[in-house]
Amino acid sequence: MIGLARGWAAAASCAAMTFCMATAMLVQHAQSQPRQRIAKDEVGWVYSRARFAQEFRRFTASQGMYVQPAGVDLHPVASDTLVPWIMSLASTTTESPASPWAGEVTSWRVIAPSERLKHQGLFGSTRMAYVGNDTFMQVDTTATPHIRAKMQSTFGAPTETIVEVHNTADPGENIQFEYWFIVNDSIPVTVMDSYGPFDHGIVLSGDHRFRDQLFNLRQSLLGRMMREAPFGVYTDYFYDRVDSRWYRTGYDGAIFFVKPMSPPDLSHGRPKVAASQTGAQPQSDGN
Repeated sequence: MIGLARGWAAAASCAAMTFCMATAMLVQHAQSQPRQRIAKDEVGWVYSRARFAQEFRRFTASQGMYVQPAGVDLHPVASDTLVPWIMSLASTTTESPASPWAGEVTSWRVIAPSERLKHQGLFGSTRMAYVGNDTFMQVDTTATPHIRAKMQSTFGAPTETIVEVHNTADPGENIQFEYWFIVNDSIPVTVMDSYGPFDHGIVLSGDHRFRDQLFNLRQSLLGRMMREAPFGVYTDYFYDRVDSRWYRTGYDGAIFFVKPMSPPDLSHGRPKVAASQTGAQPQSDGN
């Protein structure tokens, strides 16, 4: 009971001292503004200042003017050290995307003449980009009749010839042959002659989305054929727009030929394949 009484006495003494200080500060505040009255909401502000001053004096009287700094509490975070943080970021990133397609041909299918209309319905509106015969690769420096013979032995008969697409009004717009492919199950590709049996190389076209890969695609599709394939027997019609003449051209198993002829009746279909009477085997073109 005695301790409780002493505590109450100390609290009362502190409150009384605070009240006295607040009264003194109010008087000082009022004297500094003689022409103004202290507003009701200022009383609490003045009292809180007096209370803080009294508590400060009590603290410094018992503890002194300086205090020892408290210890540092460390809270671990993900970036405590730079290396673990970077490694954690690297481990959460997605895997690098696969390398873009470079033009490799993994599968191909030749469109048969009977599939032309269906193929055109699927890919007729596809914008095409072209690779010409203006480089010094083997496929560009080889005579077109030799390429046509190698394609015959490798891919069979072409998808289109002048027989299927002849333009009687302007036969100079016709081609000798076209091979249509579906490469890698989805990419339309066409290989055609540029000027019949009187030129070198071929022209390849493909979906314009793969414009930058068409050169590699051509090499992947035709490179091995050019190196290893034998000549296949074939016969085509060709109209030369320079001298306005029709020709029968092909390979008969022994020799390549280009023979002038009268305008053929294209309604009878493709020409019969000329066979060699000697049965001689062809030699490589050396390219």
